[in-house]
Amino acid sequence: MKSKNTLTLLTLAAASLLTACGSGGGKAPETMPAPAPKLEQDKAPEKGKEQGDEKVPEVAPPASQAPERKPEAPKRDNKPKQPEVRKTDAEVFDKLRLESVGSGVVLDNLFHLVLKEGTRKIDLGIVSPHDFIGTPKVETLRDLDGTLVGYYGYARVSEQKKDEARPDGEKIYAADRHFFLQSSDSSQLRLPVSLGNVTYKGKMFYQYNNDPNRAAEADVSATYFGQSKRLSMTISGQEGQWRLQDSPAVSSPETASVHANGLVAGYLAFKGNEEAKFKPNGTFTGGFYGKNGSVLTGQAQFNDKDKGWKGVIGATAAPAK
Repeated sequence: MKSKNTLTLLTLAAASLLTACGSGGGKAPETMPAPAPKLEQDKAPEKGKEQGDEKVPEVAPPASQAPERKPEAPKRDNKPKQPEVRKTDAEVFDKLRLESVGSGVVLDNLFHLVLKEGTRKIDLGIVSPHDFIGTPKVETLRDLDGTLVGYYGYARVSEQKKDEARPDGEKIYAADRHFFLQSSDSSQLRLPVSLGNVTYKGKMFYQYNNDPNRAAEADVSATYFGQSKRLSMTISGQEGQWRLQDSPAVSSPETASVHANGLVAGYLAFKGNEEAKFKPNGTFTGGFYGKNGSVLTGQAQFNDKDKGWKGVIGATAAPAK
């Protein structure tokens, strides 16, 4: 019984083997493909780890860069501008001087300035023992705002002098003298603020050297040209007319250049009432003062032995129409 069962098992095993071989049709059995290796494309190589025959260099991370800043727009000062503080009469008055035009001699031993409270005008006082001959003529200069700028004028004085060596024995004697005065607050010097034309009207007090006992008065008319920053000026006196020029030559431009700080200087040409042509006859030095350069003042003179003269000028801007 045992051998019979063994035989049966062997028979079944052989049949199974034949069945497996026969089903292939003589072909070699197919093998299952091996699974594809996973690609680690996104994986960064480790630092210092070799790949094949090459060593991957260590790459330092890029230094952090600050973002580029846009240029800042200029800051605007939104604070309201403080109005210009007007000087008091007392502040300006303290800066005014007493000097003789032409010589520049200080005349404190003869005069003293007086600021009248009621009229707010400047006047001259005399120092004893000297005395005035007649009444001094003084004009006060104020700008468009009424701020005191300066003064100009003249005075005739009986000056008491002492001379121990006089042959007549009169050790103290009187000398009849004329003085022309002009002074302004230099801190108010400024260029007129205008691109158009500004007209000035005023006076000139003057005197010829060969006629020391007579002081004369002339009318002054001037125009400041804002575009070119130049000044024209005519002075009309009893004997004729002066005009301001850029040079002594009669053919030169009939205007003078005004500096950026408000100073102006030029030459004067004169034509007598009976004359047909202008001829060189002096110089003018002065400037513009006060608010918007609304005051024009200065000194004029002609150095000549026979026909020399000297004078002082003051003019103010005509109100806009």
